[in-house]
Amino acid sequence: MKNKVAIITCVYGTYEASCKPIKPQTTPVDLICFSNLSPDKIKLNGWELDNTPYHETHPVEIDKSNLRNSLKNNKHTYNIGKYYKFMWHYIPRLQEYDVVIWVDATVEIIHPNAVEMLVDRAKRYGICTWNHERHGGNLFNEVQACSNDHRFNSTNWFGQNQPLQPVKEQYRDY
Repeated sequence: MKNKVAIITCVYGTYEASCKPIKPQTTPVDLICFSNLSPDKIKLNGWELDNTPYHETHPVEIDKSNLRNSLKNNKHTYNIGKYYKFMWHYIPRLQEYDVVIWVDATVEIIHPNAVEMLVDRAKRYGICTWNHERHGGNLFNEVQACSNDHRFNSTNWFGQNQPLQPVKEQYRDY
């Protein structure tokens, strides 16, 4: 049985103004970019633009205002993007897909079998994830690096207000 596959990404705010090209794949795939940018402000490179604010129209019931990164408390566009990354299953149009693959807007897929390999692993294991190589693929190293990053230890990043992100404390809690 063939799987209906979507690759999704999110471009909110002005941090990134393009969806990276995806090399033609051996498996049919729909490319969907969720964004608040108008078509003339974003380079789509073959992606379909969806401007529906699903984070507002289909909120997550566990997103309570007492949580630091609740969308009620943290309206930073970086935080809004997390909705599309982690809560994609709340987006009605994605219910028609058997497999949904998240790709950061800064990632360009250059291998023609990438989707086929990811779908195979998702079917075999139920879920799969990208290995983040920047800090050796190690979560602790990522936490150490992020705790020193202005993006997480400032109440204003990229010209937008946000709550402080105590990355080490969050890591300990998890």
